[in-house]
Amino acid sequence: MTPNKTVFITGASRGIGRAIAIRFAAAGYQLALCCRQNTQLLEDLQQLIISQYHTDCLIFTGDTGDYHQLETMISETIARFHHIDVLVNNAGISYIGLLTDMSPDDWQRIVNTNLTSVFNSCRLAVPGMVHEHSGKIINISSIHAFVSRLGYNTNAYCAAKGGLLMLTKSLAQEWAKYNITVNGIAPGYFPSKLTGAYIDTPAFKKVCEDYSPMG
Repeated sequence: MTPNKTVFITGASRGIGRAIAIRFAAAGYQLALCCRQNTQLLEDLQQLIISQYHTDCLIFTGDTGDYHQLETMISETIARFHHIDVLVNNAGISYIGLLTDMSPDDWQRIVNTNLTSVFNSCRLAVPGMVHEHSGKIINISSIHAFVSRLGYNTNAYCAAKGGLLMLTKSLAQEWAKYNITVNGIAPGYFPSKLTGAYIDTPAFKKVCEDYSPMG
């Protein structure tokens, strides 16, 4: 167990974020979790963490792409736990469709959630880490930071995740002198409620085979 350590996780109600939250809870961390709209799922996770792992857990529902909403979440977290030791930027949404069918509002919404939210959280949480001369930031990117997917148009998502990759590298060198590490994880596809509708299909299997030199 690691006492008196706090982790703030965005996009924590399901999938990767939920799994990360449970692992940190098992390690004894205090948690602050947020999501955009899945309030019931987040409340269920909070109860699981408190009852099973006996650690404190704050939850918030709000838009991490909105600086002022996130400022409130992080301020309340620091007021409760006094510091944030680990920041996990996991919030993400996508848009499937041709660029010519995408509205400017759709574009901005995807970029705000997947990229601007990371600027927001880092801008708000890192001053405390600098003061403590210690901190860890983990950015959840995507395989789409490196490649697009044949027949599956997610232009804004790819652009935002590519931007997140370079932001991660840039921040890592900027904050290393404060003993703050910044790392990125770029998962591929795996079964979850979010991906289940299209990952378990013959069409998806064919895409994977087409991308593989040996089929």
